[in-house]
Amino acid sequence: MGSLFTWIPIYEELASELSNWEDKQAELIHFLTELSERGFFNHPI
Repeated sequence: MGSLFTWIPIYEELASELSNWEDKQAELIHFLTELSERGFFNHPI
């Protein structure tokens, strides 16, 4: 049954890492925009 939710660890890690950006939203948006411009992901920010 535990194998149904294999995505949980990545979301836990993502939430943990994002908490480090709590007071730096402008920097995070800039970083994500740069990644997008370089083609690392194709999703609107």
